[in-house]
Amino acid sequence: MATINLGRIKPVFQGAYNASTAYVVDDIVTFGGESFICILASTGNATSNATYWSKIAKKGDDVSQLTTHGDFLFRDASGVQRLAAGTSGQVLQTKGNASDPVWASATGIEWDYRKASFTAVSGGAYICNTGEVGAFTVTLPANPADNDYVLLADGYGAWKAANLTVARNGQNIAGEAADLTADSNYATLRLTYKTTPDVTSSYIGWVLSLIHI
Repeated sequence: MATINLGRIKPVFQGAYNASTAYVVDDIVTFGGESFICILASTGNATSNATYWSKIAKKGDDVSQLTTHGDFLFRDASGVQRLAAGTSGQVLQTKGNASDPVWASATGIEWDYRKASFTAVSGGAYICNTGEVGAFTVTLPANPADNDYVLLADGYGAWKAANLTVARNGQNIAGEAADLTADSNYATLRLTYKTTPDVTSSYIGWVLSLIHI
């Protein structure tokens, strides 16, 4: 009876890559925390050489930064970072694209203090003190989504003498293609972005609400 050599019919795990080992097709090795399968017989060809090796399992992100029960990993501008566990009752809050997540109160508003020109992020709340250095400008987010909002407050009674300018950044404010000048002391403003008119406003763009004046 004739014998038919089927050759290797399943991959064989060979352990850590060794440059002196002669590997054949379907050998599997590990190197640098990743796994590779041989696609062409090879001796001394590194796993980075795509002629001989194909990556089958990529190394995951380093989680050694997670040192405490409740920690999170997130990606900032430079790479994967640790966010330490928050305190009891806090919620995780995002401040939009290109901003790091933060822990925030679940029941109240987390206000940021500002005394010079800046660009607001959607969902941001800012106490704007124009009385310390002088009048300055808040630029609204560049690409807002429907129902995004920004809160601005004069906690120091300074806007009348030193106005706060709210730059529209290409979008209408209260139906007007113009920047907004806030000049009432102790006012609190809410600007909510609408992409379509609704029952509360016929405007498309930033809808202005005076929470306190």
